[in-house]
Amino acid sequence: MRELVGRTVIGGDCRSEAIVSRRPFNTLASFFPALIGNPDGAFCADRFNEDTFGRLLTGLILCIPTAVGSTSGGAVWEHLARLRLAPAAVLCAGQIDSITAAGLAIAATWTDYPIVAVDELGASLLDTFLTGEIIAVSAGISARVQREDSR
Repeated sequence: MRELVGRTVIGGDCRSEAIVSRRPFNTLASFFPALIGNPDGAFCADRFNEDTFGRLLTGLILCIPTAVGSTSGGAVWEHLARLRLAPAAVLCAGQIDSITAAGLAIAATWTDYPIVAVDELGASLLDTFLTGEIIAVSAGISARVQREDSR
């Protein structure tokens, strides 16, 4: 069983399918269509991210090096949570950026759909887990991410 230990940003436990992006994740570019009315889920619209483009992100565990994009990113995370279209968790190889952290904190405070977040998992995050694998996140005082079973 593969396991990584990181820092809890937003606590909680979840188990879902992983989606791995080796490119920095552009929050607004990825989620824009979901924000303007796609009730079927948030499908990634960022054409520059071949790892996630066109894929459903709702309810999955998003494994990324970091997030990039505009200052609207925080509001995007909160609104996705409000619409119940957000990923179940965001896992960052390095430190989470302040805009994503703020948006996830607001979502956890103002909505009933908290998005679990763990950072500082190390560069091996992006090689340890594969898109489609089921992984479990336990983010309390310490945070652990482990592979549940194979594809």
